Amino acid sequence: MDSKQLDPKYTVCIETPRMWLCLPHTDDAWLYASFMNTSDTHTFLSAHSFMSVAEETEWIHRVNNSKTDLVLSLIPKELGKVIGVMGIHKINHVHGTCMTGSNIGDEKHRNKGFGTEAKMHMLKHAFHTLNMRKVCSEVHSNNPRSLKALEKAGYKIIGTRKENFFRMGEYVDSHILEVFREDWENVFQEWKEKHRY
Repeated sequence: MDSKQLDPKYTVCIETPRMWLCLPHTDDAWLYASFMNTSDTHTFLSAHSFMSVAEETEWIHRVNNSKTDLVLSLIPKELGKVIGVMGIHKINHVHGTCMTGSNIGDEKHRNKGFGTEAKMHMLKHAFHTLNMRKVCSEVHSNNPRSLKALEKAGYKIIGTRKENFFRMGEYVDSHILEVFREDWENVFQEWKEKHRY
């Protein structure tokens, strides 16, 4: 499929076969706010309040200048527009650990492999560039889609926090996951072969 032209305002940090992963731009603050204010986000993620454009603008400035977080916008080449964000957080170069999180905010672009492709290349950056040895994540038990996506990238559940979050009128568990570099290398190689990268 033909690629759209990428708006020159975006700074490309990671390029994958189908996507550009770029630093968030303040022009898209309204879009990030719309992602955060959906019922899905309030059901499955840790968000518990509605976000304004001003708050999202402040967030963009903060993450773009952070030494411990790398958050990138996901822009499929066939679309040329932002469909979500993915981040590496709590980067600790002493321990060689960090956490990941993601939100494909535009629902119609889920289940198309964009999240998995972005996750694989974000993990490649974490392990091969940042020299992380282990990457962690956390997912609510009422979010099987995200759990499946993490497991596809090599993460394994190592524990569960019982009734850890209050969501949509009930308490839900949260699963703690992690993937070590050597385990991810095998998963990444298999994934590349499957997709002929």
